[in-house]
Amino acid sequence: GALALDFLGSALVGLLACCAAATLAFTFISIRLARRRGGTLLPLNLFPEPLRGVVEWLPFGAMVYGPARNLVTFDACFFVEMCVRQGVTLALLGLAATLVFRAGTRRLNINGG
Repeated sequence: GALALDFLGSALVGLLACCAAATLAFTFISIRLARRRGGTLLPLNLFPEPLRGVVEWLPFGAMVYGPARNLVTFDACFFVEMCVRQGVTLALLGLAATLVFRAGTRRLNINGG
């Protein structure tokens, strides 16, 4: 699930090339968000309570923190919860990627032979 989320996030950044000339800035932003909000630098358990509720439902926590926590200390209840989060996030990111792809193909203008 985490690999599929990472792929869809990268695909969304790549699809932004239809709207922007360069996507390098978007790539840097997504990497920084994944590190800071995904639990790489600071575990999600250490975030303050109002912020923790928001950060746990971002796709970065389902990509980084959830799989790492399950690997270190397996908890069946948390595993099921993480699978549900990943499924919901996969559906939302898949829908977003589809919409951005359709919008990009409408704007696409191919020249040459």
